[in-house]
Amino acid sequence: MINEEDLTNIGKLGKPHGVDGEVAFVFTDDAFDQEGCEFLFIKIDGIHVPFHIDGYRFKSAAVAIVKFEGVDCIDDAKRLQGMEVWCDKSFAREEEDEPEPEEALTGYEIRDAKLGHIGTVTGIDAQTENILLLGEDDNGGEVIIPLHDDLIKDIDDGGRVITFDLPDGMIDLDKAVTETD
Repeated sequence: MINEEDLTNIGKLGKPHGVDGEVAFVFTDDAFDQEGCEFLFIKIDGIHVPFHIDGYRFKSAAVAIVKFEGVDCIDDAKRLQGMEVWCDKSFAREEEDEPEPEEALTGYEIRDAKLGHIGTVTGIDAQTENILLLGEDDNGGEVIIPLHDDLIKDIDDGGRVITFDLPDGMIDLDKAVTETD
């Protein structure tokens, strides 16, 4: 049996991604990206169950799309939604103060390919089936954008900018500001 003392919590599973069993993984530690880390442990009914990683790709600095062996359809992936993910401590970073998933993109500029600057990321909401990017525009208004592959055009970690290609009308920036001389 696997002891929790030998593991470290590295995040939480979000909603299914596609229909082939992939699932969004909001992580606080990219330990699974190290050579030799073949298994992640998902806490199910208080027991850490090992899942073999078939593959993954990064969606952002805090979200990866993961495919586990034996999770082959959307229904299998839905059963894992909201579950905590753990890994062997030997793969975890030794750094202190790792950012929480909702803090990983905090401070990034939010841009749209057509509208330009929208605002600044204030967090991520991964508590529901749809992972949401939360932000604030320059006027203090709330910005909420689904964090979905189809909407993300580019993530520039160096420049701390996330660029979206949003459908018309998704963001209603009050651009009708009148200028007075």
